[in-house]
This record gives sequence, C-alpha cells and structure tokens, in this order.
Amino acid sequence: MKLYRKTLLLMGWMVALQMVASEPADAVIAHIRSEYNKAHATMKENARHSPDRSDMVTTLHYMVPGCGPTTETLQFFFRMKQYGEEQFVDYQLYFVTRKYNVAARKYYEEYLFDDETGMLVFVAKQDYDDNLKRVEKRLYYRDGELYKATGGTLGKYEDELAYMLGQDYRQAFNNLIRNAKE
Repeated sequence: MKLYRKTLLLMGWMVALQMVASEPADAVIAHIRSEYNKAHATMKENARHSPDRSDMVTTLHYMVPGCGPTTETLQFFFRMKQYGEEQFVDYQLYFVTRKYNVAARKYYEEYLFDDETGMLVFVAKQDYDDNLKRVEKRLYYRDGELYKATGGTLGKYEDELAYMLGQDYRQAFNNLIRNAKE
C-alpha cells in the first residue's frame, strides 16, 4: 500500500512539474493572442471612424504562368505616434493582411507585429493541404525564431518564408509611407 501511495505521489509531482514547465509557453501564446485581439479591435474601430483610419491598401494585378490572372491585396494597419514639441510623427506598423488567388484557389494571411520592437510575432495562413482541403496554420514567433506552429504540417522552410515575408511587408510599408509623405 505504501508503494502505491508513493507511486501516486511521484506521478502527481511529475504532472505538476510538467504543468509548471509548460506555463511559459502558454504565457507567450496568451500574450500574442491578446495582442492579436487588440489589433482586431483597433481595426474594427478604424473601420467605423473612416476619417480617422490608419491603414494603407495596395492591390497588385499580375499573370502567373500556367495559373492565369492573380489579384493580390495587401492592407497595412498602423498607428501614428507623435514625439516632442516639433510634432514629429512616426508611423508604426502593427498588422498586415494579404488576400490573393492562384487560379481558382483563394488564400488569406495575417501578420502581427510587436508594438514595442516592431518584430513579427504571429502569422495566420489559410492554405490548402495535399488533398486540397482548406487548413489554417498559425505560426508564433519569439525573438525572430519560430516558437510554436499549429494547424497542420508545415512545408520545408515554410516558417522561415513566412517570417521573411513579414519582414518584407514591414520594409515595404516603411518605403511606401515615407515616400507618400515626401
């Protein structure tokens, strides 16, 4: 009987230790989800107050050989921050959406950037698996590295490509917003 209790006690401690060890992962994901929800609330508010909107839309039309015409729409959401008495304004990107098609398939992606560092922290992708079934993949990043991926099998280098695209969109935004002012 004592061995049974000791075994149960040991198993309980192991479960407790496993839960404690997994808490940081849950805290990171919870923080990113909270920021994601805030971003969506801000975008919804922007849509209601169209004169105060802080977004920029770019639409591209091009031909993909073997697939036909493609339309790609990028929407950049940003905050304007004022500094000092000179009223210096900085534009801080916090969210990007990308909608596009390849032949008859439609794709949608979202990119969330950290408010303080400007680094990409989250990507959501509506994609297709090998059986052409629609799947949603979620990629969580921490300090520029993939932290966790959910929602399907990632292709080779898919997380790195998603991160590089996010960085490219941030750079494109900076180039477009700076040139638009001048």
